Amino acid sequence: HFSFINTVDDNKPVISYKDGSFDIITVLQSLHHFENLSPMMKEIQRLSKIGGTVIIREHNADSNNPKMLIDLEHLFYSILYDGLSIDDFSNYYYGVYMSAKEWDAVFADHGFKCVHKKKKNNPTKYYYAVYVNVGFDVQE
Repeated sequence: HFSFINTVDDNKPVISYKDGSFDIITVLQSLHHFENLSPMMKEIQRLSKIGGTVIIREHNADSNNPKMLIDLEHLFYSILYDGLSIDDFSNYYYGVYMSAKEWDAVFADHGFKCVHKKKKNNPTKYYYAVYVNVGFDVQE
C-alpha cells in the first residue's frame, strides 16, 4: 500500500536516533504518501544536523496532467506488484502531489533552504532537490 504510518506518536519521536544524528538524509519518492506530513518533516529536521543535507526525489506536480499520470502509475504498480484490485487501491491509496515550489515551501516551513535542483525530462516530472538544515527549531 502507498500510505505510510506517522512517525510521531503524541509529539514524541519514535525514530530511535538522537537529535542531529545525520549529516545526510535521503527521502526518495515517498513524501507525497504521508497522510500527516508535518510530523514526518519535524522528524527529518530533528534528525538532521544543523548544516546537514536532505536530498529528495519528488514529483513536480504543477498541473493536473502529471497528477493524473502519477495516480495511474501508482494504480498499475499496485495491481501488478501488490496484487491489489482497483477497489482495494481506491480504498487504501493516499497521495498528495505538489509542485517543486510547494515542496520548497514545506521544507522552508521546517527550517530548510533549497540549495540545488536537478530536473529530469520524464512524464511524471520527478526531480531531485537538495536542502540544507539552516537551524530553524520546529519543536518550539
